[in-house]
Amino acid sequence: MALKIDLMISNILILLFVVGIFNSQDAIARGQPKLSVSERHEQWMARHGRIYKDEAEKGKRLMIFKENLKFIESINKGGNLSYK
Repeated sequence: MALKIDLMISNILILLFVVGIFNSQDAIARGQPKLSVSERHEQWMARHGRIYKDEAEKGKRLMIFKENLKFIESINKGGNLSYK
């Protein structure tokens, strides 16, 4: 009997721990400041190892990035995606 109660308490604690982790991850994501398009482009460049030869090319690539980002966000806001 005591073993069943201990097992039940352990399961409840594990469940609470898992729920707490998911809630904290959500709170962390909401707490992050919104980055500008330029900052997002810089992060993208770093993540993908992109280096441009001069500021003119970087500016051109930033404009392409902005257009692509705008398109992606408009599709994502549609909400009626089936992915099939």
